[in-house]
Formats: sequence, structure tokens, C-alpha cells
Amino acid sequence: MSVSIGLEIGSAAVRAVLLDPRSKPPRLLAAVGAPWSGTGGDDLLRAIQQVRRSLPIKSPVVLGLPTPAAIITTVQPLLVSRARSDLAVRFELQQQLPYDVSQTAWHYHWLSHNGGTQAEPGPAAVVAAVKHSIVQERLTLCQRAGVSVKGVQVNALALGNAWWQAGGPGGRTASVVVRLDGRLLEWLIITSNGLYVFTTLLPAPTLAPHGGAGPVPAASTHGRPGPVPPAAPLGAASVVSAGLSQSQEDQLVARLATSWEGLQKHLAAVTGACPSISAAQLVGDTSSYPTCAEGLQRAIGCAVQPLSLETIVRAEKGGDEFVAACGLALQGGGHAPLSLNLIEGAMRAARAARVNRVSQLLGVLCALLATLWSGRGIVESLRSREALLEQYHTQEQSYQLLRPEVRAIRKHQAQLEHRLEQLAYLARTRDRVTRSVVQLTDALPDSLWLTTLDLTKTAPHVAGALEGYAQSFQGVTQFIDRVKAAPEWVTVKPQATSVMTDSATGAEVVAFTIQLQRLLVEPSADRPRAEEEPAAQPAAKKKPSSSRRKQR
Repeated sequence: MSVSIGLEIGSAAVRAVLLDPRSKPPRLLAAVGAPWSGTGGDDLLRAIQQVRRSLPIKSPVVLGLPTPAAIITTVQPLLVSRARSDLAVRFELQQQLPYDVSQTAWHYHWLSHNGGTQAEPGPAAVVAAVKHSIVQERLTLCQRAGVSVKGVQVNALALGNAWWQAGGPGGRTASVVVRLDGRLLEWLIITSNGLYVFTTLLPAPTLAPHGGAGPVPAASTHGRPGPVPPAAPLGAASVVSAGLSQSQEDQLVARLATSWEGLQKHLAAVTGACPSISAAQLVGDTSSYPTCAEGLQRAIGCAVQPLSLETIVRAEKGGDEFVAACGLALQGGGHAPLSLNLIEGAMRAARAARVNRVSQLLGVLCALLATLWSGRGIVESLRSREALLEQYHTQEQSYQLLRPEVRAIRKHQAQLEHRLEQLAYLARTRDRVTRSVVQLTDALPDSLWLTTLDLTKTAPHVAGALEGYAQSFQGVTQFIDRVKAAPEWVTVKPQATSVMTDSATGAEVVAFTIQLQRLLVEPSADRPRAEEEPAAQPAAKKKPSSSRRKQR
């Protein structure tokens, strides 16, 4: 897929980003946000539809659920075997849930020794669980809005993926990432042996006299590609003017300090020691709480730095409130180290059900085809059996009708026909040797003459040998090539050659002996053959006029 889309359902707004994961770092193509009250399903449906109209969504998205709707914990399961790791994590998760684990959609991911993530089983695993009813309600709303979902993640863990993408430190020092989403404050604490998420609800800010409907405006759009409807960015001071009174600021600092003390006690109870914090990062729209960073710094006791969107993706525009949505889009593009999908089990079960239905359908079709094929074979077998029985019955009747005298006459007639066929074959092949001699004579060159020709006709060949003299080896070779050119001669090979002096002329001549074999034609072909009595035909050719040697 060329682009990845993250759709975040926050506590007060619905946000969506469009990323190009192929570039390094990923490039933010567009970002859109729409407010919602956080209570009614129809309001959420309208917000999702508004986001979908502002940002055309044509591919499946990774959906982010609000952090308060999920239970996120780090477990250290006792693994007996790798194949039973799911069962071990399920058992540890059940100890953390106030209800049965079968009522939830849950998923987990392994952590390494240094606080990073890994695919293989490790010492600890991050587990997230959400009730089935909540997940199903959000999926139904997305389906009604025309949005296809391929994965469901928790916003806090998506924030962790964005933090890792920004190059978050690891090791033994704990890292704190604080996200402000409306009035909801999310604490993400990453240590060397686990990941922990806590939430805190901040006091509501006091709106200015010209204040709007809340800290989130009607719509927000960030990004370069395509025309964008005019809308102010989320958290813009020009739209909403909000602030805290002195008493509310003191209450905010007290709330943050109380939350941090509670987190430290919980971490000390879980890990055995309170981890040291070197730095903290704040992300989100802080326009409603301008003193939130100072309050965090006073509560935690260390410097608080902002986690900007530009450190995660390459973007010219965009607000820091889209960091969690970018983490969802990173998971959709395959770049998330902490990739949890709460509907993976349901998707796996749906795939298995589809495969099961297809296999059952194929099994039924194969059974029908096998039945039809077997029926056809049975019908063909019955027909052939009936035809064979009819043939046997006809032969039986014919045999019973024929008398012994008629059978004797038919046998005698067959013998006569066989003898006539043999005589006809002898008549056709009587001149085989004569034609062979004529062919050899025609093939003789002027510089070669024969002294002896011995041919014998024995089916299926006419074989023999010839002897003679030649004025040169070239003449012998020329004669052999001419004889081989005829297809009837299957064997033509010299047996002996020697140089000697002609006693009559005193010239040197070449004496040679050649073995011959000519093929007879079968009786069933156009030129039939049969066994014949051996016959010999000596032949010789006179020497050319230039030679006076006596014929032997």
C-alpha cells in the first residue's frame, strides 16, 4: 500500500492523518480533526463522517481507541514452551482484569531486556485489553461511516510508537511521555522492564467571555496535497480563548503532584524500586492549560520538553495533537515497534471461517463431481458389458450353426490362401539379386573393376561380398559412397584394402574387399519380402580400355 492512514478517537476529538511510509522519515500528507462530545454514538458517527469528507479515505485504517477504555499492563509470564506463550500471557492478563478475559479483545507484544520491543518471546510483554462491546461499537460506527478498519490500537500505545519513531531513549533510565488530550492527561512510563499507562482527568478550564464551544474547534485540517476546506487548526487561540484562574492552577499542580506520587507508588510496588526519571516529554494541545508544562516540571522534579510532530514525521504543517494519530499510521505502514491489534484474533477467526467455508464448498463440489464421474463410469461399464455379452452370444450362435465339415473347408481354404500368398511373394522377389547386381554395376566408376561378387538372399536381407581392383583409393571411396546413396543398401563397409603391382601393366593398383547387405521389404508393405532359398550370383566387370589385366 502506498499510503497509511491512522484514525484516532480521542476523548474530545476525532483525528486522522495520511502518511507516506516509503519516505525516510515518513512524510505527513494530510491531517484532519473533528470534535465530538465523548458521549453519544451519533455524535461520534458525525465526527467520523466529517473527517472522512475532509480527508478522502479509500484504504483500510488503523483505529485508535481512547486510553480510558482499555486496560494496559506489563506482564511477565512463565513460559514453559514457546507454543503456549499465548496461554501464559492470557493467564497473567486474567489476574489484572476485574472481569473474565473472554469478554475482552486483547493482544500483546514482547519487550526486550533494554526496554525495546521484539517479535520473539522475552521476559515481559505489554498487554492491552478492551471489552468486546466497546470494540464492536466503534467498528460498527466506522462501518456506518464508510471506513474500513484493518487494525485496532490504543491511543497511549500509538503514542509510544510515535515516541520510538522520534528516537526515544532506552536502557535503565525510565522515560516519561505525558499527553494532553482535552481534559484527559495520559502518563506513558517506559522502563527497562515494562511499559505502564495511567490517566488523570484535569479540572475544566474557564472560558474567556468570547469563548467558543470548548477547547476543540469545529474542524481542523493540516497537509499539503489537494484543496482543503477552510478551518482553523485544533487548539488555535484565535478560535478559543481559555485559561485557568490562580486557584485552578494550584488545583492543577496539586492534581499532577498527587497523580505522580500515586504512579511512583504503583511502579515501586510492581517493579520493586522506583525508577529514576531523567527527562519527561509533553505532547498535545496545551492552549487550554498553558501552565501544564510548569506544573509537570514541579510535580516530577525534572525538565519537561515538548514532543513535536516534526521529530516523528516530515511535515510542513501540523499540530502536536496529531502525534498519536501518526503512531497509528506508522503501525499501518509497518514501522511501529509496538504493533498491537486488538481485532487480530477476530480477523484470524474470520479468515479461518472463510477458509473453512471455502473448503467445505470445495469438498461438496468435489463430492458431486466424484459422484457424477463414478455414475458415468458405472453407466459406461454397464454398456460395455452388455455389448460384450451380445458379442459372445452372437459368436456362440455362429459356432453352434457351423458344422465340422464347414470348419474343415474353411481351414483348408485358409491354408490355400496362405500358400498363394507365399507364391505371389516369391514371384515378386525373384529378381532381387539381379537388381542388386545391376545397381552395383551402375555404381562402378571408370577407375574400378570387380573380380568377384558373391550375394546370398536370406530373409530379410540380401548379403554378400565383392572383390576387385581400383587405380586409387579415391576410386574405392567413390564407389562406396555411390552404393551407400541407395537406401536399400543398409550395410556397405570395406573389409580389406591393399596396394599391389599389376603383373600385366606394371602399374600399382588397390585390391579391396567390401561387405554388402541389402534390405528386403516386408510382405505387408508395398514391396513385400519372404524367406527364399540361398542363391549366389557371381559377376564381374571388364576393366576399362586403359587397363589390360586379366579377369580372375
